Amino acid sequence: MQEKQQSFFRLACDLSVQHAGYFARHTLLPERLAYFEESARISVQKQAELESAAPQKSFEEYLQHYYAQYDTV
Repeated sequence: MQEKQQSFFRLACDLSVQHAGYFARHTLLPERLAYFEESARISVQKQAELESAAPQKSFEEYLQHYYAQYDTV
């Protein structure tokens, strides 16, 4: 950055362009893409199950429970 006298923002932008070009030239095999798509689908499904299964505490209840662990210290 100092050699080229460029800001961090300019460096980050240049690297982003380089990385975008790399990934545009190196596409995933269909089997690999299907694997990642299925993994993402399963992950979203598991998250939805977790969120709907457990009753949600209010934020105040969460904080009370969280800080209660330090009462005995």
